[in-house]
Amino acid sequence: MMKSKTSTCFENLPNELIYGIFDFMDGLDLYQTFYDLNSRINNILNSTSNMHLEPDSSIATSDSLVERFAQRVVHIRFYDYLPQQQLEQIRPECFAHLVYLRMCYIDDSVVASTFFQRIFSNEFPSLHKCVLDELTPPDSSQQWLGSPSLRSLSARGFALPLYSYILNSCSNLTHLHWSTIRCADVDNEATLVRHTHLKRLYIRTINIQIIETILFHVPNLKRLYIVSDWSRGTKSLPLD
Repeated sequence: MMKSKTSTCFENLPNELIYGIFDFMDGLDLYQTFYDLNSRINNILNSTSNMHLEPDSSIATSDSLVERFAQRVVHIRFYDYLPQQQLEQIRPECFAHLVYLRMCYIDDSVVASTFFQRIFSNEFPSLHKCVLDELTPPDSSQQWLGSPSLRSLSARGFALPLYSYILNSCSNLTHLHWSTIRCADVDNEATLVRHTHLKRLYIRTINIQIIETILFHVPNLKRLYIVSDWSRGTKSLPLD
């Protein structure tokens, strides 16, 4: 009895299987590996949606290959230190349909301030979840205009006054993960609002007065995590 032959050539795989494989690959890796292999693969690449990008600090997001699929990118994850030149390239006109953004350490600079203004002024209108390292408030020449699409925000550290900016700017925020409350500025005045949509809050502090201030402005909170430095040392829940 003759055994049936199983195709082992990638180009002979059905489109559905190729789409499934591509779903697990970084967008830049996809184009570097498969682009111009043949017209069929090119058509599949160019029709693949919901792509993700995980560049390292040596890759420019303005790379000509990235430009071919940038409008279809919905997830961007940076795991390395982010140079200012690369940060400037994360622009809404390039990544118009971004849903998830994860950033590592960013130097405090004018470029960083402008970038945060884009995030919290709805310049990425589809952005649903954002994971940041340090977060700084807008300077006197800037204003956060609001980002109603943002539902989940994680940040390693910011001072209490910035809490008011977040509540004011993210009217539909439901999850806030606040790893470290910066103590240097906690006594500064902050104009806080009543935020009715926040449902889950993670904070790390041992200051009861700060906790009371934070909770007063989120009356509909359903789940609260409070972690002290005494109980967990330097450990915290993962930002993702």
